[in-house]
Amino acid sequence: MNTAHDLFLLMFNLTQVHDRPKIIEMFLDGLHEIFKPAVFQFTKENIEETRFDIEIKTRRSHFGFIRISEFKNDPKEHLPLIQSATQMLAVMLERLYFDRQLQEEKKSLEQIAEERNKDLQKKIKELEQAKNTSLNLVEDLQEEIKKRTQYEQELKESEERFRLVMENSLDAILITSPDGSILSANPAACNMFGMTQKEIYNAGKNGLVDQNDPNLPKLLAEREKTGKTQGELTFIRKDGTRFTAELSTSVFFNSKNELRTSMIIKDITEGNAAEKEILRAKEKVEISEERFRKTQEVGHIGSWQYDLQNDTFCGSEEAKKIYNLKQEKDEFTAQEGMQCVIEQDRDRINQTLIDLVNKHKTHDITFTIVSKNTSK
Repeated sequence: MNTAHDLFLLMFNLTQVHDRPKIIEMFLDGLHEIFKPAVFQFTKENIEETRFDIEIKTRRSHFGFIRISEFKNDPKEHLPLIQSATQMLAVMLERLYFDRQLQEEKKSLEQIAEERNKDLQKKIKELEQAKNTSLNLVEDLQEEIKKRTQYEQELKESEERFRLVMENSLDAILITSPDGSILSANPAACNMFGMTQKEIYNAGKNGLVDQNDPNLPKLLAEREKTGKTQGELTFIRKDGTRFTAELSTSVFFNSKNELRTSMIIKDITEGNAAEKEILRAKEKVEISEERFRKTQEVGHIGSWQYDLQNDTFCGSEEAKKIYNLKQEKDEFTAQEGMQCVIEQDRDRINQTLIDLVNKHKTHDITFTIVSKNTSK
């Protein structure tokens, strides 16, 4: 019997199991089968402190001990193999623990995303209703922004998760005390304000927020009342430039029962500029399309687009007028289009379309059409 090979097969089989008690049970049964008549037991604590108790641990985690008894021969011969297998068991159990943690985090994030999506859909519906009933859309939007609040989910304080969130967040995150001093600032905050962490700490909240912003008293009052608030606010960079950002802030108590404030800041300057640019581009397209339609109408010129996949045509308003086709219809089959051409020209048109598609060869072609709803 190849003991090392049997241990390898045992550990491989354990990788297919995702239940911690089952993994430990299979591990003990497998060791017993390989090293008969030795007995292997799992214990949480090493009470007897025997020299044949092997700790199941990694650098960060401890899971218990494997106690060995009733070895037929001196166990020292196989002890290194058993210790290696136990170390692999510890790695598997730690991996299983972290996998479950990740699944819980994923589920939590999915729930948050779903709730935020519901909230967004609700706000969109409210905005649409306001748009239909309001005489002044700008005032309605401003009022809607004032009413918006952000919910806060209670999370247990975790130093590692806090560090990961702070370092990897694309938004600026500040942790402050009630007196306005800043206790923590992530790299995104340093980048956003153009300051080092020390400079941010020295500036304090009063040095980063435009004190003349009219939204500031409203946001402070809302947070004082509800413990949290969200809205747009003007901030100041190191070079003195001001920028608009979306602020989410809430009040909480840390593990020492000390009052703290979190501030999540998202720069929306580029987003506002991009939105305006999209509206300007849309207006230009609409103007261009209207000019194109007028040009075709004045010149009595039509245009067609051919869909190769569906073998259909769609034409401009003027094209449908020329062919005397229904204006309310958007698409026409190739057969409907050919019925508008006199029979002796149809083969020539078909060949032209084939050359255009297969050979990318353009043509100037003259042919005679017959209006669909008339005899000529």
